[in-house]
Amino acid sequence: TLYNPDGQRTTRESAFEYHPAAPPRLDVLEPSRLPLGQATRLALEGAGFQPGAAVFAGQFPLELLEGSAERLVVQVPALPSVGLTDVRVINPDGQWCQLPASLQVYDPAEQLIAEAERVLAITSVEPPRGPCSGGTGVRIRGVNFSKETRVLMGGARPQSSRWVDAKLIEIVTDDREPGVVDIELRDEGAVGCVALQAFRFEAVEPAQIDRVTPNRGTASGGERLCVEGSNFLPDTRARLGGAVAQLIFKSATELELVTPPGQAGSLADLILIQPDGQRSTKPRVYLYE
Repeated sequence: TLYNPDGQRTTRESAFEYHPAAPPRLDVLEPSRLPLGQATRLALEGAGFQPGAAVFAGQFPLELLEGSAERLVVQVPALPSVGLTDVRVINPDGQWCQLPASLQVYDPAEQLIAEAERVLAITSVEPPRGPCSGGTGVRIRGVNFSKETRVLMGGARPQSSRWVDAKLIEIVTDDREPGVVDIELRDEGAVGCVALQAFRFEAVEPAQIDRVTPNRGTASGGERLCVEGSNFLPDTRARLGGAVAQLIFKSATELELVTPPGQAGSLADLILIQPDGQRSTKPRVYLYE
């Protein structure tokens, strides 16, 4: 409609057609994968983005850093969980677009494991305890061990370590303070592992000998005796009648002893020697016949 100064007017109907703005279009995200727990910049490319457009990753609003009709740059906060999420752009006029399940959040630690050629694992530690004085032989079993695999006990190297094969490493403990330690495996060519509270260093107490059965046997030796008491250790040693006796560790309260040859008619003392050198004696405990 046009108006003249004298008030006259003329109108042409349907002379102009308004075209509403096209909805936005979202084509590409760069990057499309984000690490878990890390804030990251994200670029969105497409068309029809309006000034003041709002961007969401799932339910999380994203801070707009840069914007044009074809490109938006946003700051993504540290997202709390792994998985795929939608990305949505909403223009001020209410029109919106979305790329479903287009943004992947991944755990970098899990990716490292997936990409590694070898992943170390500990399946057993035997024995799980030993004296503070050290010297205990320990067998670490697991998978993917190599000659370059290093062993740490409580953050420090043991007295010695020997690679046997891909499933077994043998170590000898050093002297430590009493307590429980983790066992960690490291290898430059693999993902390491930790067995938590896997070995206990125990204070060494003198062995206590309560009973020996049977209490007599042949002078030729070879008899098997049951030694009962307390504070026995896997590395406890024995002497019977002054001679070294073979000792088989059963538990902290039971040992099996194989008698050495002795003099017929003599009563032999039993001496138990702890790894730190402490000695316990049970006098005249066994009769050689």
